[in-house]
Amino acid sequence: MVPTFEKAGFELQPGEVSDVVQTQFGYHIIKVEERRGGTTAPLEEWANSIRAYLNQQRLQAEVETLVATLRDEGDVEIFLNL
Repeated sequence: MVPTFEKAGFELQPGEVSDVVQTQFGYHIIKVEERRGGTTAPLEEWANSIRAYLNQQRLQAEVETLVATLRDEGDVEIFLNL
């Protein structure tokens, strides 16, 4: 969550509406309808999702490295057809 948005939201009590909050995503008005206690999920419940996310991040980094290497080693011309 964007810090400005988070700060404004957590300062409100249930039923309250914020003033206009500006973030890099635009302008927002926040209304807190209710508060619920947070919970901690067991690692076993999220392990597969975490693994998949980390694998995707690693794959993305490898692709970026490969593309940079190919551009450096090859004769690449980029044509934009606008």
